[in-house]
Amino acid sequence: MTLLRILSIGCVLAMLACGAGDETPADPANPSGDNKDAGPSDTPLTDKTNKFIAIPQTTFDMGNSLGEKENKSYAKIELRAFQINRFEVTAEEYQACVEASVCSKAGTYVQCNYLQEGRANYPINCVTWEQARQYCQWKGGDLPTEAQWELAARGTDHRIYPWGNEEPAVAAGKRANCENVACKESVDGSSEVGSYPAGASPYALYDMAGNVHEWTRDYYLPSFFERCLRTVCSNLWNNEAGSEGKTIRGGSFLDPATELRTYARAHRGTLEAGSSIGFRCVLETL
Repeated sequence: MTLLRILSIGCVLAMLACGAGDETPADPANPSGDNKDAGPSDTPLTDKTNKFIAIPQTTFDMGNSLGEKENKSYAKIELRAFQINRFEVTAEEYQACVEASVCSKAGTYVQCNYLQEGRANYPINCVTWEQARQYCQWKGGDLPTEAQWELAARGTDHRIYPWGNEEPAVAAGKRANCENVACKESVDGSSEVGSYPAGASPYALYDMAGNVHEWTRDYYLPSFFERCLRTVCSNLWNNEAGSEGKTIRGGSFLDPATELRTYARAHRGTLEAGSSIGFRCVLETL
């Protein structure tokens, strides 16, 4: 047997022993492969544990180039890795912080979920920006920056909505809790978290569009992205106090489909605590 043939047989045996050719490419939205509910699906979620989902370090295009009012800026942003809640923080989770004597009680007026029977797994709403941040810091994290929130909602492929580019109503399954004409469903207030699995983001995060707006860490500034039009900005965060309060993202049950777009921005005063505003938290990797 020639030396060349011996080497060829050896290479084949080595490949078989190592399972070469049988590898399944890793899912970038689910690097660990252990999230059974990952990705958009009409199937109801069986696990609603509000774990933190890892978002890898990356560079992405933030904002919109369509020239729409309030959302016309477009910039390239580099973010280090972080983790973010899979769902909006629930009324039950927030109550645990109150019982620990860390958080103050949320509002209990019309459409508020705090201490309401049957709403333990609904998003906590009727909380101010300070209350939301206090909860996140109690959990060892913070509110997401605008940039972190947008990356988690849309990924890196320029999608308009967390699930893709189709409008919410153009679907066999329900994708979001928003104004009924836009979403083909009438819901009086917020919904239980994870009620719209077909609306999942690329990282298997739920309710990033609709249900309740979400507080972010940033002060609102209309021209926020202009500093990044000609250069890549790293870990962008606007901490310059402005008169228009803090930025909220994601749209809510009160909003039309246009407000659910991943780049849509709105703002509220830090002392506002409306029924259409909630939050989720991030853990940062330093």
